[in-house]
Amino acid sequence: MGFLIFFIIAIIVAIIGYYTYEKKREKYDNFLQEHSIAIKAMFDINQRYTFEDVQNCNIMGVYDNENFYNNIAPEDYLIYDLVYTQAKVKKAIKIAQENKMKYDKYIFEINTMVIPGKYDVETAPNSKRLLETERKIISYMVQ
Repeated sequence: MGFLIFFIIAIIVAIIGYYTYEKKREKYDNFLQEHSIAIKAMFDINQRYTFEDVQNCNIMGVYDNENFYNNIAPEDYLIYDLVYTQAKVKKAIKIAQENKMKYDKYIFEINTMVIPGKYDVETAPNSKRLLETERKIISYMVQ
């Protein structure tokens, strides 16, 4: 009976502790979303930069030697397939290069404009925890 009471009290204390932790974290997050200059700058930077998806160019083929090559010569088919694949690969390389250039500018802007620890109001005394939370939010926002 004593163990059961201890177990129930332990569960209640754990629930209250978790609830308190979540409320405090939510309070920090809300404060940072409203007043962090770095998070606002990060949001603006993310709105300006979009990155294209680079298509995967797997080169693989299966050929039916008996039926397919009665209609078309294997050399002609391979030449057509390589020209088509070459166009896909060139397009993917071009998109990847554009993404790389955009990403370099993106990271440069983040490094110059996003400075954690600056707020548009006076901060609470626990600014160390606030700064850690802010850095964590910013790291999640990096694309």
